[in-house]
Amino acid sequence: MAKKKSDAEEITPRQRRIADLRVSGRTFEEIAAEVGISPEKAHAEAGRVFASLVGEDAATIRTQSELRLDNVLVHANRDLRGASTQSERSTLYGIILRAESQRALLLGLSLKRADQ
Repeated sequence: MAKKKSDAEEITPRQRRIADLRVSGRTFEEIAAEVGISPEKAHAEAGRVFASLVGEDAATIRTQSELRLDNVLVHANRDLRGASTQSERSTLYGIILRAESQRALLLGLSLKRADQ
């Protein structure tokens, strides 16, 4: 009888690279450009990594959370360009920092499970 691969062994080198780039704070657009795939494919690959590590239900929750964080980042960065006061800029920088940290944490936790 063949031995079943562990979830961590099922992750391809490209998926691992995408996940590492995501944990480092890269956007799907940046990952896509670096890896040579579409942003949608980069998002799907990162989702597959998470799904293989923690299961489909958790992957769905993570994907929804990540999409919300990406939406916050898009709007905060857009608003930052139009911010006219230092107070507005400081508030938006805080929002961006928290969203980036939470996004990295989402993927970082799943990669930590793979290393165990």
